[in-house]
Order: sequence, then structure tokens, then C-alpha cells
Amino acid sequence: SSVGLDISFPHATHAYGLPERTVAHALPPTLGKEPYRLFNLDVFEYELDHPMTVYGSVPFLHAHGDGGSYGALWLNPSEAFVDLGCPEAAAGGEAAARGEAAAGVCSHWFSASGAIDAFIFAGAAPRDVSAQHAALTGVTP
Repeated sequence: SSVGLDISFPHATHAYGLPERTVAHALPPTLGKEPYRLFNLDVFEYELDHPMTVYGSVPFLHAHGDGGSYGALWLNPSEAFVDLGCPEAAAGGEAAARGEAAAGVCSHWFSASGAIDAFIFAGAAPRDVSAQHAALTGVTP
């Protein structure tokens, strides 16, 4: 059976990460569109500005804003997808009804099978999140 988890970063304004694809460095929302696919491929002819994986996939999302930096690492070996965007903001929601901008970065992670093995990182700056990620996974020589 499939597994999934919603991870929100209410103080973040931008999302980065999920590398090995041809979208902008600051990841655009995918709500209502095709989600980011986490699956190792070797694509010869790929489309630009498309959420599909080009080669490998790294299941690490980095969210950043004035309130700090945050990270999410999803360790599941099966095919996975990540949807970015807050459903409340897309539907108008309470914040929109009050004339306020919807805040935060919302992510929905789901995998075809397996267990949920997720890690959340928080820090004052991106380097703090990267250091925590490196402490968990190791660094390259």
C-alpha cells in the first residue's frame, strides 16, 4: 500500500531542492499539475521546465524565508512524488478571504510502497540545514 505525509513550513517563502530536473532553482508549485517525480532515470531527450527527473533523484526539499531555513528528507526506496503548494491558498482559503497572502511552503510526499522514514531540519540559515543534513547522510570527499 502507498504511504504519504504532508510537511508544511509556515515561515518559509521559497522552496529549493529535489535536484536533477529542469525546472527553475526556486521550485514552482505543482498543485493541480504533475508533481515532482522521484525516480532514477537516464533521459536522453528531456523537456525543459518539466518536473520529471532527468537522471537521479535526491529526496531533499529545502524551504527558506525570513523566519529561517528548513529541510525535509524523505528516505523511501520506491517511486515517490512530491506536490508543492498549499491547498488552502489554491482554493482561496481563510487567509484569502481576509485579504491576506497565504504564507508558507506546503509539501505532500507520497510513495508507492514502503514505510515513512522522514527527517526534518531547522536552522537560522541554509548552512545550518545543510550541516544537519550532512551530519545525517555524510559528506562527499
